[in-house]
Amino acid sequence: MIIDVIIAASFILNPLCALLFSLNLCFLIIKVSKNQYEHIKGNIILICISSSYIIFSLTWLFAALENSLAL
Repeated sequence: MIIDVIIAASFILNPLCALLFSLNLCFLIIKVSKNQYEHIKGNIILICISSSYIIFSLTWLFAALENSLAL
């Protein structure tokens, strides 16, 4: 079924999109804060990891919900 393919692809694509979005957001924050990279660089990794983890967790949650509703 097509929904199974979409769910399977989302396990990889959703965290990658979250990672890219987080990196772009961090670079935007650096540009706005007048290139104060030294003050932000420690938080960039944490922001990227946490946003990817949140999106990955939500993807698993919605996949489990969809499977439990199908039963």
